[in-house]
Amino acid sequence: MTDRELVRAAAVCHVAWLSRGATVRHREPDVRWVVRKHDASLLFPRLAGEDLRRVIGEFVAAAAQARVDAAACWATVPDRPRELGDELLARGFETGWQPHWMAVERLPPPREPEGVEIDIEARPKRRWRAVARRDGEFAGTANALMVGDAAGVFDVYTPDEERRRGIGWATTQAALAHAFAAGATHATVNATELGTHLYGAMGFRSLGYGQTWWLHEPGTLRQR
Repeated sequence: MTDRELVRAAAVCHVAWLSRGATVRHREPDVRWVVRKHDASLLFPRLAGEDLRRVIGEFVAAAAQARVDAAACWATVPDRPRELGDELLARGFETGWQPHWMAVERLPPPREPEGVEIDIEARPKRRWRAVARRDGEFAGTANALMVGDAAGVFDVYTPDEERRRGIGWATTQAALAHAFAAGATHATVNATELGTHLYGAMGFRSLGYGQTWWLHEPGTLRQR
């Protein structure tokens, strides 16, 4: 697959992940947004001009009506659509972090951290959660969500006291092993700065960076 195709696959997985538990799902050609209990997300819009301005306005109005605590917009590439950032900043959004899109097209090798047991919790809609425990105590987790033949990696977390012991690798690989066994041919992730080294070591390659924008002030949001 090309890098562009893999970025699209990452975006599709991300939409599915953020749609879990959403109270509102809006979908039309080139427009998707979700509203959850505490936040709302406009996901990878591909419009321009008046259509883009209309959609942003409708999204902000829906988020305000739901009285969420924050609203976000995600783009696969920082300047696509070209005017997206300018329109969001004009409405009070702030530039946020840049997801680092990464992908791997083969299952990474397993690792077995000493003294750690890893259990797999199968969830609905082809989702798997790997949970690591040391002496019965929580030591880390990772999630894989499969959409089509792509597996997205989400919410990988290791407590500070357990870091640099191979647990992030082990839980991510364990969750992905079930996705690949179910037919996934590649895996994607939007990596934080902290996670980039881990995924690179596991064989993920960089596809470039996206962009997020955030509106964090509930009072301001509700008055718009």
